[in-house]
Amino acid sequence: SEVWNQMQADIYGRPVETLQIKDAAVLGAAISAAACCGEFGGIKEAAEALVKTEKVYLPDASSAQAYDKVYGLYCDLYESLAKGRIFEKLADL
Repeated sequence: SEVWNQMQADIYGRPVETLQIKDAAVLGAAISAAACCGEFGGIKEAAEALVKTEKVYLPDASSAQAYDKVYGLYCDLYESLAKGRIFEKLADL
């Protein structure tokens, strides 16, 4: 999803790229087969020729700051729930 890809870029502070071919396992198999059959000089050359980027999501620093704040709150909340054994109590319901 576009929202999830943008969130990842913002949180990690790195560009996130989506591929034109959505099934990465099939693409990897094709790259391996093409390299092994001598179509390319090796895996790296095959990957460079066959992997095509569809879209690039660039990080947004202001969103990253907001996610950092919320993550700190999440960590505090999780710790409180764990100390109160809330997860165990929910599992027993």
